[in-house]
Amino acid sequence: SFCYKYGYAEIRAKLPIGGPGIWPGFWTKSDYPGAPVNSEIDIFEMFGNDRQIEAAMHAWWRDRNYDTVHHISYGVGNSKKRFDGDVTFSNEYHTIGYYWTKDFAEFSVDGEVYGHMDIGNCMFSAFHTPIYFIISMAFGLPFLPAPDENRTEPIEYKIDYIRLYQDETGVLYDVDEERRIHERK
Repeated sequence: SFCYKYGYAEIRAKLPIGGPGIWPGFWTKSDYPGAPVNSEIDIFEMFGNDRQIEAAMHAWWRDRNYDTVHHISYGVGNSKKRFDGDVTFSNEYHTIGYYWTKDFAEFSVDGEVYGHMDIGNCMFSAFHTPIYFIISMAFGLPFLPAPDENRTEPIEYKIDYIRLYQDETGVLYDVDEERRIHERK
């Protein structure tokens, strides 16, 4: 029902115990009808390993004939937060944040930045479009195996809260039934 442009978003969550096919995430999209370029910003995804999360930014667009969708990823494989020792994302709550300005995007865990991307030039125009949140708990997708059928641990994604903070540069938008956006006054 709403989307936003610029600000700091965070989720405080306890992720599922890892294992094959376990894929929780907190991400955003900007897939508005008629937009020349849309974005997906993965604030975090966990691909089966509850010691590690990853952040990434993706841009999607159609060619001039609108018959082919194209995609490019930024930061994939580079923005990872990994815990060592006894700490995991599943044994306690962690705060995972995304700070987004007109100049950069940063990803953090418990206040520690682990990924930074400069987005202040026209090449990154997809990342200056209003976005909305998606919380997902997927498993057994084509490129991930199904969870082990003998698994005894529950698959629980526990969320304490999701918050959005904005300063004078941030904008909130309402989304109507046709998925058009209107700036809130």
